[in-house]
Amino acid sequence: MEIHNKFPFKLKPGEVIGQGAESIVRSLGEDWAIKETNPSDLTRHPKEESLLEYQKSPKHLENAAADYRLVQGLLGNLVPPTYFVYGVCSDGERGGMIIQRKFEDPTSNERIQAIITSSSTPGLEIKAENADALLHIQGVREIVNLYRKDLLKLLWASKLCFQVLGIPLDLHTRNVLANQNAILLDLGSLHDLQQASGSSEINLRVKARKSIEERISSIRLWETILEVGPGELEAFNSGENQYAAESFEKQVARFRQQDRN
Repeated sequence: MEIHNKFPFKLKPGEVIGQGAESIVRSLGEDWAIKETNPSDLTRHPKEESLLEYQKSPKHLENAAADYRLVQGLLGNLVPPTYFVYGVCSDGERGGMIIQRKFEDPTSNERIQAIITSSSTPGLEIKAENADALLHIQGVREIVNLYRKDLLKLLWASKLCFQVLGIPLDLHTRNVLANQNAILLDLGSLHDLQQASGSSEINLRVKARKSIEERISSIRLWETILEVGPGELEAFNSGENQYAAESFEKQVARFRQQDRN
């Protein structure tokens, strides 16, 4: 995936439409959105200088582009069209920018949450330990079945990335868009997380491994909600992209054994 040194659009970034732990998201015309490094963390405190410097660095952008090459090769149109640019950001400093097609559709989290809210258990949380209970709420199974084939492919790709890189995709329901297809909105910093999980810095390694456990939990949630049958995920295998069901469980066990060592 090419990294541009010049902005590929004549459009200028507009109003802030979202922000997360890593990025501030601004509109870019009607059809696009641009992600730039957020100088603050989720508590609105300034990030440590070393972290901010890395997130603005060419290396960080190169890792993001490598993530896109890998995942887009697996998922095709289930990943938004994306451009990677290194140049002058909105704050006047040089840094990486990621431009993606903008979607107005609700996420799977919003669709499922709307059903839960109007049910007899409106406080039920969308997480792995509640997966069986979620399936008993009228409407959840129906909304999931609309996107079942795409969701199975996302699940296959996530497990395959865990098998190959030791890092699964982030399939949190807030990260999966539900429009005509199930679209994975954010690739989840696979290569950065891989580096952090093996870091000699304990705090960095602990945060990374906590993130990986959360992704494993999201996989368990989708496994149950989708009621995945034997061989369903292997049906997506092609070429070098060969996922084996037993490999995922072995990978989880190996990952957790590393924490005990």
